[in-house]
Amino acid sequence: MKTQQIAIILSIFAIILTSCSNQSRLLANIDSYIQTYPDSAYTELKKYKESDFTSRKNRARYCTLYAIALDKNSYDSGSFLDTLSAYKNYYKRHGNPREKMLFNFYLGDQQTDSNMLEEAVSSYTEALLLAKECKDWFYCGMSSSRIGVLYSRQYNNNESIKYQEIACNYFNKVGDPHYILRSQLKLASAYMSQKRFDEALKLCQDTYTKAKSLNNNPILTSALSLMSSFYLLLEPPHPDSTIHIIKQIQQINKSMCKLVNIDDASSVIGLNITTILNPDLFLDALEGKVIKDVKQFLVDYNKYVEV
Repeated sequence: MKTQQIAIILSIFAIILTSCSNQSRLLANIDSYIQTYPDSAYTELKKYKESDFTSRKNRARYCTLYAIALDKNSYDSGSFLDTLSAYKNYYKRHGNPREKMLFNFYLGDQQTDSNMLEEAVSSYTEALLLAKECKDWFYCGMSSSRIGVLYSRQYNNNESIKYQEIACNYFNKVGDPHYILRSQLKLASAYMSQKRFDEALKLCQDTYTKAKSLNNNPILTSALSLMSSFYLLLEPPHPDSTIHIIKQIQQINKSMCKLVNIDDASSVIGLNITTILNPDLFLDALEGKVIKDVKQFLVDYNKYVEV
């Protein structure tokens, strides 16, 4: 009788081990392509629930991968924060440096989406330390850049510039032109917030030149729209330069200027200024109304500055 009981227990244990092993292979497979094909990874992960996974290790890994898929597919609402946060203590004691790095980075992403800015800075800082340990320069750059953005949202321009400069250095190590140019624009925006206009313009112009040589229209348009904001923020403003750049943007690709139902290039400039000056600026534009006349836009902007 005792022998039969032992045999049953061993059989159950073997089934559990096999299940855990299969689940580990499933998650490892998704991990192998989630960065390159995040939409496919999200579709696969959606087939399962956290509770479907037998071991705490696999549940933790599933939740991390799911958070990655949400971010990579721009499903950013912070709705997964509570589920992901439940594994914070687990990753303090378990997991390799890469797993801990990814967990903290995407925990920071969920915290940002939930407007928990200080907590997000803390999570991204931990991710940055772990990325350095892993010598993962990409996530070093991403963590630094996001910390810089969060400091900007808290009006801490000095720290924002510091971390965007660090991000640029890391992305230069990675060597991917797309991320190098994007990081330069974020640093230029940080410089503009502190009215370091010469440095900002130099970065924008460098980014524009390199994006043009690479035929990278999204970066090219972003560089131009930031430069147009720059000319409006000068004292006195240079509206003619802004109008000239807006025409360039329209010529490059009008479709690039469609942001939240806005189909006029001047609205892009309004949205850029929103991030620099005041979130109440051009609220009508954010609600989907179109600013049809560029000159009228500039008149409205100057009235706002005078106030």
